[in-house]
Amino acid sequence: MKTKKDKILEKLRKLMNLKESATALGNEGEANAAAAGITRLLMEYNLTENDIPEQEKLENPIVSEEIPFKISTNGRWYSDLISVVCEYNMCRSLIISKFNNGRMKRSEFEIIGRKKNVEVVLYLISFLSHQFIAIGKRNYEEYKHDCIWKYGKSPKSLIIYLKSFLYGCVIGLS
Repeated sequence: MKTKKDKILEKLRKLMNLKESATALGNEGEANAAAAGITRLLMEYNLTENDIPEQEKLENPIVSEEIPFKISTNGRWYSDLISVVCEYNMCRSLIISKFNNGRMKRSEFEIIGRKKNVEVVLYLISFLSHQFIAIGKRNYEEYKHDCIWKYGKSPKSLIIYLKSFLYGCVIGLS
């Protein structure tokens, strides 16, 4: 007779296999859904990576990937986005600083976690950041129209509008 923990670990294995096969077939949506299911199960049953059987640890080792640190006029939203996506996908993010012209400057983020989780994090950061910016720019025209016609005031600049919009997107995501 299987214990509750064995049943949960079996569900985790099935989700991991589903994610692997979906990734191999190029079905990113299904792979992301499986990864979300894995995270949800681990959190729901208060399991940690130590509870994952050893074979799965060998197949999904801890890795780190570096991505550029984006300096933008739109505030801290990008680093907040990375923090939120890492938190909910069982990864950690570090900011790496390097010397530049005699001063320490932030140069990149290092994402650390299980290989499959890091892959999901990198995909989500890329996808969400591009989508949020595109939607914000598209919505800016409607915002300008509403400011003038509905409220009789001049609209904020695109940069100020995007700063608020992007920050709101990250807050909503978390």
